[in-house]
Amino acid sequence: TMRQEKAHKENRKHPRTSKRIQFKLKTHDSDIVAETTDLSCIGVCCQVNKPLPFMSHLMISFALADDEEGEGANQVECGGVVVRVEKDTIQVNHSVYNVAIFFHEIEESEKAKIAKFLARHGSY
Repeated sequence: TMRQEKAHKENRKHPRTSKRIQFKLKTHDSDIVAETTDLSCIGVCCQVNKPLPFMSHLMISFALADDEEGEGANQVECGGVVVRVEKDTIQVNHSVYNVAIFFHEIEESEKAKIAKFLARHGSY
């Protein structure tokens, strides 16, 4: 169908990785540890242990290891906005939230670091 073709094209336009990376989200009053489930140059889907307000602004920082040994980690920092929050129904015994964040403030240099990482760590 047209819709599937469009989705397929978008995937090619923005490579992404499902490699899991722990990173930090800073809200105006707290630091939250998150883990990526899906990362691209324009945003990240991640899991956190508390709900984040929809459309709230965050500062995001994560280290992308430059090679398999984890040497030469590239620190990426950018601003993001929460565009989706869903309680994870699989984790019954503790609260996990699936959150999608769009990078609304990101330097080209930071995007380049993510792109380099994605090129190395396989995309789908």
